[in-house]
Formats: sequence, C-alpha cells, structure tokens
Amino acid sequence: MRFDLQARHQHIDKLVENKLSFDSDDAKLSIYDAYESAFNVPLSSGNVLFCGMLQGKKVMHVETCDYHHDFLPNESFVLAPNQTVHIDFPDASKPTPTTCLAIEISTEKLADIAQRLNI
Repeated sequence: MRFDLQARHQHIDKLVENKLSFDSDDAKLSIYDAYESAFNVPLSSGNVLFCGMLQGKKVMHVETCDYHHDFLPNESFVLAPNQTVHIDFPDASKPTPTTCLAIEISTEKLADIAQRLNI
C-alpha cells in the first residue's frame, strides 16, 4: 500500500484552515491551507507551537502583547502554550491558497530535553 501525500494534501474538507496532520507521541506536524479569505480565526495549543509560512499571506494578531503583523513565506512564528493568536487570511483563494506548516511539541518533551541539556 502506497501513501500518496500529494493526493491527501489536495483533499479539501474545509475552505479555511483545512488541516493535514501527522502525530507521534511527543509532537504533531500539521499543514494548514486556507482556500478563501477569512478574518479573526483563532489558533491556540496547550503546547509550544512552531509555525512556518509556506505560501500566501496571513496577518497574525496576538492581543496580549500588541502584536499585529503580516506572516509571509519563509517566516516563522512561535506561539507559547495556552496563548491564542487570531489570524486573518486576506488574500486566500482556491487558485492561490495560503499554506502554513505547524509543529506542536509537548511541554513534557521540551522539559525533558531542557533537563538533559542542563546536566
């Protein structure tokens, strides 16, 4: 049985934040696509969340620190555990979707790594 990532990635369940995820015990890799413009879409996690922009444009809003900036390809963004970011997708469309990669790392795994580095 062959796993076809391209076909799975092209399957659209939702027009905003269509998500393809791969899980392990300590981390989750997700690819998010937006196929239509949307505004004020919340994103949060109980763990550290690393985001890397692949294509298109988002506008990130973190109210707790007055952060309101464009998020463009080749840029990254780290979200602290239990913090919420609100995202705008002003330019997303079916022909030109907005695509972002997110890696969620468990706080337990990060604490374990930090402990080993401190020895």
